[in-house]
Amino acid sequence: MRCQSKHFKDDLKAAWDIAFQIIEGFDSHHSNYNPKNFANRRSQIATKNPENTEIFKTHFKKVFNNPTAIDLSIVEEIKQRPIASNLECAPMNEEVRNTLYTMKNNKAPGLMGITTDMLKNLPDEGILLLTSFIQQFWDNNDCNFKQWHKTQLSMLYKGKGNM
Repeated sequence: MRCQSKHFKDDLKAAWDIAFQIIEGFDSHHSNYNPKNFANRRSQIATKNPENTEIFKTHFKKVFNNPTAIDLSIVEEIKQRPIASNLECAPMNEEVRNTLYTMKNNKAPGLMGITTDMLKNLPDEGILLLTSFIQQFWDNNDCNFKQWHKTQLSMLYKGKGNM
């Protein structure tokens, strides 16, 4: 399979074919996910997915619903940072290209299934299109790409300690 940056830039159809194969995943490339079982507050290890889910739910319900006293007047004491006037113009093509090249490789895709590697290997026409989207979003208050406001938080248990 051709999966080098020079192939992405030479043949757009092949680039998209490769991108969709990456999104679908390669059987030999990915290992099966084998989740760990969590322990409840009594140190009993869950044996089934519903038990794991209940332990996870109970833990995060406690974490996210912990009543905490806050003093909103403290916001007024936060020092204003200097205004970055160099950001008044929308990014140009070279800025977008350079920023893409500084992104880390081999990272998980976002909600739309696009990885940093895919963006880094866009042909020149793709960089121009991406730059035009960014410029529209930057300059036009009526331009709103709803997908750009969405995020997904994934909790990954690293196998250390009890949950």
